[in-house]
Amino acid sequence: MRHALALFALSLVSLPSHALYKCAAGATTVYSDTPCPAGQPAQLLTPAPAPDAAQVRDATRNAARDKAEVNRLRSERERRIAQEESARARAEAGRLAHQKKCKLLGMKKRWGDEDAARASVKQEAKAKRAARRKAEQYELECGA
Repeated sequence: MRHALALFALSLVSLPSHALYKCAAGATTVYSDTPCPAGQPAQLLTPAPAPDAAQVRDATRNAARDKAEVNRLRSERERRIAQEESARARAEAGRLAHQKKCKLLGMKKRWGDEDAARASVKQEAKAKRAARRKAEQYELECGA
């Protein structure tokens, strides 16, 4: 009994707290808190020492700074995306307004041509001039 108690006390002194063993069993690796079975190669893994108060403070400060930078970048990206979406919406609204204007000018051109074709001899010159002006306006605005 005395030897068992001495061995136990010796094992507590010689092993670090929370000892971890890496045991190789053929192609398998097993991690355990108890020593490896006899005949298996073993490696005692010891945890890294705990950081001191200054390291913890520095790590906390760095983490807070990194978090603030991430939040700043996220806000900047969201603002840029909103600006791009707004610009796309304005461009689309402008494109639709131009398309509508061109359709209206096209209709006016066609109506002017119809009026010139139906005009009486007395009104023919005036109707053709009006039709030509509508065609010029259409070509200027819509390039067709």
